[in-house]
Amino acid sequence: MNDNVKLTAAQIRKMKHAIGFAPAKAKKGCYKAYRNYYVSWNDDADWDGIVAAGLAIKRKDIFYELNVVYHLNAKGIELLSEFTDIKITEAE
Repeated sequence: MNDNVKLTAAQIRKMKHAIGFAPAKAKKGCYKAYRNYYVSWNDDADWDGIVAAGLAIKRKDIFYELNVVYHLNAKGIELLSEFTDIKITEAE
């Protein structure tokens, strides 16, 4: 799935933060993400790169118009699973 996507350590760290990733909470090689968002006061260059790579979406915050909210899409979660070697799924 990698498709030669190039991400920096900072981008991967922010992707993990968005889903609340904690390897210690993985059970039998699986982690269930309890959230999927990253809020920024304004545009974030790292996240904009993740969006440009087709791994996330970007939208304005509905509660505070100056905030930007980023969400990993299925492709982003799948790639993060590959990077961490832990199957990541979203909570329902």
